[in-house]
Amino acid sequence: MSLASAPPNAPFDICGVPTVTLSGGFSDRGTPLAIQFVGAEFSEQMILQAAHAFQSVTSFHRKHPELVPPPQLERTAS
Repeated sequence: MSLASAPPNAPFDICGVPTVTLSGGFSDRGTPLAIQFVGAEFSEQMILQAAHAFQSVTSFHRKHPELVPPPQLERTAS
């Protein structure tokens, strides 16, 4: 797996530091965005508190992207 296709927390997992990734809203095109909290080793409680504080003052985690069905492909006679 290349780093380009790895999950966003992969470099931190390799280093052994805690992360938490939360919904951070949507782009102008409706693409979901994320925010990631990263802490020092053994700082899980601190980043979880930060994540909780973030979600306490935002509503991004309650929103969902609009799902649009893919376009139908036209079949051609062979």
